[in-house]
Amino acid sequence: MMYKSIQKICLFCLAIAGTVPAAGFPCAAADSLTSLLKVKEQAVVYLLGETGHGPYRKKVVQEGDEWVETLLAKKFEPFVWDESAELVMNVKLNKYASDLRQMAVVYRSEGSRYKQNPLLKQRIIAGIEEVLRFFNPTTSRPGNWYQWLISLPNNLGATALMMEAALPVDLLNRLQTALRHQLGDKMVLTGTNAAWESRNHIYLALLDNDPNRLRQAADYVFRTVRFGTNQGIREDYSYLYHGHIPYAGAYGAGFLQTIAEFVYVFNGTPFAISPIHLDIIVNLAMEHTRWFLATGQIDLHVRGRTFKSRGTWNSVLEALLVLSQTDSPRNKEIVQTASAMLSSQPDVRLELTSASFADKIKAKEGELPKGFRYWPASEVGVFKRASFHVGFRQYSNRVQDYEYLNREDGGEGEEGWNLAYGFTNILREDETGTWYSKDRERREMFPEIDMEHLPGTTSRIGGNPVNPRFRRDPNVPTMSTTGFSLNFGKSPFAGGAGWDDGGAAGFILEPAYGDFAAKKSLHFFPEGFWALGSGIVSTATSPDLTDKPIHTTLLQWAGNRNDQELQLPDRTLKLTKDSTIALNKVKWFWIKGENVAVVFSQPSDIFVSLKSHIITAWLDHGTQPSDARYAYAVLPDASIKEVREFAQELPVRPLRNDEKVHAVSDASDQTGSIIFFEPDSCLGIKSQSPAIIYHKHTSEGGVFTIQDPLHRTEKLRLTTNRLAGPVNLPDTAVSVRSSPDGRTEIEVSSVLGRLYRFGYGAHGKVASSEPRQDLDMSSYRDFRVEASSDARETILTVYLPDDAVRDKYLLSVHFSKSQRLYNFSDADVVDRPSPNVVRYRWKRGSGSGPSVFSDYFSLTNGRFNVYLVTRFMEYTAAFQVPRF
Repeated sequence: MMYKSIQKICLFCLAIAGTVPAAGFPCAAADSLTSLLKVKEQAVVYLLGETGHGPYRKKVVQEGDEWVETLLAKKFEPFVWDESAELVMNVKLNKYASDLRQMAVVYRSEGSRYKQNPLLKQRIIAGIEEVLRFFNPTTSRPGNWYQWLISLPNNLGATALMMEAALPVDLLNRLQTALRHQLGDKMVLTGTNAAWESRNHIYLALLDNDPNRLRQAADYVFRTVRFGTNQGIREDYSYLYHGHIPYAGAYGAGFLQTIAEFVYVFNGTPFAISPIHLDIIVNLAMEHTRWFLATGQIDLHVRGRTFKSRGTWNSVLEALLVLSQTDSPRNKEIVQTASAMLSSQPDVRLELTSASFADKIKAKEGELPKGFRYWPASEVGVFKRASFHVGFRQYSNRVQDYEYLNREDGGEGEEGWNLAYGFTNILREDETGTWYSKDRERREMFPEIDMEHLPGTTSRIGGNPVNPRFRRDPNVPTMSTTGFSLNFGKSPFAGGAGWDDGGAAGFILEPAYGDFAAKKSLHFFPEGFWALGSGIVSTATSPDLTDKPIHTTLLQWAGNRNDQELQLPDRTLKLTKDSTIALNKVKWFWIKGENVAVVFSQPSDIFVSLKSHIITAWLDHGTQPSDARYAYAVLPDASIKEVREFAQELPVRPLRNDEKVHAVSDASDQTGSIIFFEPDSCLGIKSQSPAIIYHKHTSEGGVFTIQDPLHRTEKLRLTTNRLAGPVNLPDTAVSVRSSPDGRTEIEVSSVLGRLYRFGYGAHGKVASSEPRQDLDMSSYRDFRVEASSDARETILTVYLPDDAVRDKYLLSVHFSKSQRLYNFSDADVVDRPSPNVVRYRWKRGSGSGPSVFSDYFSLTNGRFNVYLVTRFMEYTAAFQVPRF
């Protein structure tokens, strides 16, 4: 069974006779009006934030009243459609609808001065009339589909639910008609978009008192809570979206928030999420997302193409506050995390729902997690201390570099080439060094930030291509392009391992552009981290690249002043604005007034620039290095005294930095981190294959964490000095035994790059396994499709994994951008050559759904995907249909 802990749970009911399972809630007759009315009541309660008189809720109600007071003091403004800017008018129309939703919240809020205020009611009615002038069955849909299908129906549906009894019958009917026309009777999106699409169908079902639509939408929203082999939640609880891009922020945060909403709204009804699916969503929040929270924001490493906007962690906070009202076994941890977030940002702006729940838990004590974590499914990691957070990304042939989306109405992420090349993103709790404007309305990244000099990255400066602007192709039904983004790495080597207050991560950088390679690693200790590099070599032959230098960036820091100064061992150096200087044989430098420093293992030649208030420091390896190396430590929060002492003693120092091994140890040899790029011996440990090892020990025992950075399914074999004391094996895949020569032999039955851990001696009793759900992916390898097409139809031969055959499944065809074109049922089965092989007939051009995708539904050739959804997994496979 792929999900080992649910073997005893019964099969769930079939939503489509003989083939299609429901999506994770118990078998029950879920279409009664009684159930619908209960869901409707809870949905309105959710939108209005229950009741109460706590400080958070009082503040939100007061802010709403002040906003409405200002609004009503102004003359009503009709919505003006600007034909010259029609591609962005749907965004502006949605903002108009969003304001209507906020007015409805104030109109219905207990304790508001404007509760059921007739003037406010008139303003809401007039506003809905304005929106319906441009959002009705007869109007066109220019611009991005998202606002038409997701944002506008969300805001209008929520507004209608809250205002239902107060709206004129004719207006409410026209609003419902507009929603029915836009949403249609089918849901066609996947992942986070599917959760949002389902939410709109749920709102419409509650307005229409339509149990059938409600049942289908409830099934669809929780169907997204799956482990994915492509995008979605992975077995280590990391979240990837739009392919293999870390997205715990942005889409991931929205996904978490939406699922939490309906965990609450469907609670106590036949639509309620199953306990095991609730466990998946809670673990996404607690074992992944919350590790990327710092200083009121979500680390840009997991925000995909939205990295240039600071954003906030509010959507995650709201999700945790809502989940705090559930009966999850981890409820106490959820409450403590939400409490820590509230304490960290006392001026946070909450929604009404969030405020009510925040008042219930405000007195609880808690803290955000600390320590080292690495997620092999997404090659992303963090190191968190009380005063700073370091996030980092690595690159391999399993993940993609960045997502660029250039649309007719504007693009995002166009300069993200180096985000996956070892970027170390430092966030200080005091918000010193922030890359974003502190303007609460904009919070955009400073334009002076140099995206080719991201800290920790090695890059050929000027070696990245310029993403082309969008050009419409009448043969391709899309309004966006991805330019030169979404490249997979070329090397299989990437990984990390750690425990408690330290860890290590390393990878072989073979970038998509620039024609060079490098071996890179990070080694974390309580005060900061060492960055090591070796084997930096140019592979360029093109004259266009051979004259461009390769740099490793040490630091890019946004200082508090424009007149920045560096403290060097023997002098203070004042930097000149908009200039670059070369410094020779530098042992260390500290940015005065910023408490951040870089220390070198050997005196190094560096370059430092000051652009506006942004200080950037880097190493120049030349245009055609053959074996360049580096070793530097970053101390993210250290006084000048602490920096001098660290540089003089090097309490933690690099031991090797060569082609085979990167290794760092502390002076007492109690902690050691090793990246074995090749089989070798170091720090008393011999590895017979590439491996990453973090070892921490005391006189009373220790803890080992081990990973195979090649993600193979085979045994890792290590030998080390004799380990004293009883062995604690939280991971059953680990074997530890004494060898005849008195050493200790360690054998790890590694799978998929998972992290394995064991302890020994009294200290080793604390060793625990890395949080994850061990999935049996062997059956996944059996899933594939073969397509045979003629001018009218395609016969798909589907090779199913045992898991799907045993537990039933959903099968559908999707456009390459994920829109669902067709759901298969038993009526489409041609034959079943064997229990695991089924042949389906797809009559191309038979798809239907929301009108914004009408061009997609008419596609009959090109690349398509098959989605296979089982009880706990989602698989994808691609096939091609030629042009006839």
